[in-house]
Amino acid sequence: MTDRMSSLSTQTVIMLAGLAFAAGLVIGAGPSADAHAASTYFPKTWDEDPYYSFGQMNAPFNTSEAKYAIHSGDDPWNNVYGSSLDFQWSGNENAHVFWQGDACDTAPNDSLWIMTDDIPVLGRENTCFEDGAIIKSTIRFDTDGPSWYMGVSTSVPSGKSDARSVAIHEFGHAAGFKGHFEGTSLCSGSTRQTMCPTLPSGTSYMRTLESHDKHTIVSAY
Repeated sequence: MTDRMSSLSTQTVIMLAGLAFAAGLVIGAGPSADAHAASTYFPKTWDEDPYYSFGQMNAPFNTSEAKYAIHSGDDPWNNVYGSSLDFQWSGNENAHVFWQGDACDTAPNDSLWIMTDDIPVLGRENTCFEDGAIIKSTIRFDTDGPSWYMGVSTSVPSGKSDARSVAIHEFGHAAGFKGHFEGTSLCSGSTRQTMCPTLPSGTSYMRTLESHDKHTIVSAY
């Protein structure tokens, strides 16, 4: 995984999920017979439906259009048939809440805070665990490297990174998805799983959950 998007001509890095109590970042197992097993991809889940809020949102994410794009991130996961998970909007926007270096320091219990940062990937999610369950989480979007597309249209301009695709991917990690799917059978073309590690620039491929995305969330919730 490279540190900057400029080193990839056709793909931009989304991120590896950060786990607050883990020793490092873990790449998800490749496609296999257990591709939808909760034990493989969802080692921890929320006991209560998380409420999400906006913390410090710097340019280009401090606009209503950008926030609307981020709001689209929870819907695909909430609407998976057979899953009980329900991300809920708190209505809270608090610019004084900013990244403090750890999800456990930043977010209050039973909550997901969304903010911006200068990070070397499009988005990054960090999770805090307690007693085998997720108790808080943060999502950050990069304000420095990428050229973002915030619009509704699925026709993403060439060279732009689709904020909706990245938001949906990060909400997947916030649900507890560890690592990523890998392999060309799952992570190539327009039908790539949303929880694959890369998003081709100029596409909105990952706005739509695919079969393995759905199977994993249903197996976990």
